[in-house]
Parts: sequence; structure tokens; C-alpha cells
Amino acid sequence: MVGLDARVAAADLAVVVVDALDASAVHDGALPEVARRAAALGLPVVVLAREVLAGRREQAAAGISGAYELGRDLPAAKARVGRVARTWSGGVPGA
Repeated sequence: MVGLDARVAAADLAVVVVDALDASAVHDGALPEVARRAAALGLPVVVLAREVLAGRREQAAAGISGAYELGRDLPAAKARVGRVARTWSGGVPGA
């Protein structure tokens, strides 16, 4: 993950997209790496996934601040991503 430290350091929020937020995603791959780096900087981590299978306790233990299921319907998923962005934008004009 080239440049991940710099990207996380420059961010106000870490967003990770996975197909399914399950035990495998929580413990392997990019998500735990991003979560570890974000935690060191006090940044929240948000996960967008087609389906969310991990429970809230497992998410919290992994450093995930929020997880959002997008489903399989593309127009509905796009609308959901927009709502998530507005939720986490902190009231930034134009966000």
C-alpha cells in the first residue's frame, strides 16, 4: 500500500470500500491496515460494503466508526453513498 501513511495523515476521515464486511475483511487486507494507521492519528474509519455481516462489537474492536451496507442496486447504492458523505462531511459547504 504505497503512500498509505501520507494519505491517511492528510485525511479527516478514512473510507474503505469492501465487497463484504465480514470476519475476513475485518482481519485481513486493506481494512485493518487503514484502521491501524487511522487510529494512530485519531481518525474515524468508515466502511462501505455491498453487505455488512460483522456485528457492531466486531466493527468497534477493529476500529471502525461506521459501516454502511450498499446492497446490489446501483442507483440505491449511489444515493446511499451520497447520504454517508453528507453525514461525515462535518457540515462543509458543498459537500
